[in-house]
Amino acid sequence: MTMRENGAYQCKLLIMRRFVPGLKLVQELREDRYMTTSNERNLREIMIWGSAIGAGFGAASLAALQPHLDFAFSYRPVLAFIVAMALVYFYWNLIFRSLDEPALRVRRNVATGLICLLGIAGLLYPIRFIAPHNYGEVMTGLITAFVALSGVAALLLLCRRFFNEG
Repeated sequence: MTMRENGAYQCKLLIMRRFVPGLKLVQELREDRYMTTSNERNLREIMIWGSAIGAGFGAASLAALQPHLDFAFSYRPVLAFIVAMALVYFYWNLIFRSLDEPALRVRRNVATGLICLLGIAGLLYPIRFIAPHNYGEVMTGLITAFVALSGVAALLLLCRRFFNEG
């Protein structure tokens, strides 16, 4: 569609909008895509609380982990559970708020980097309890998992590009 055809199209939409209340322009529809219906709010709550509880249990299990891969319950796992839940809860709120406010983009990127680093640290933390003669086997498993997850991430990115084209 040329610039002139696009302008004529928008002019027709403006005229139609005058006579048809509720008709929206394409730009307005794009701006409204972040408006939430009750289903979207429910889905967001499930995403927020599901990942917050998962992160809380992950942090609590890491806090309870002792040498020789034993678990000891104390106040530390409870505190780690609460802190991790709060961190992920505020992270998701920042993500959803930054969709509406572009000025929060830098904060969103910093928070995402921090969450990624904490996830990697949580994955690698138990390695310090592994006996030195088992490092080779563990590293082989970690490299295999990294390659497999990288392949899944690449497929997800390809799917995203495919759906964004259409």
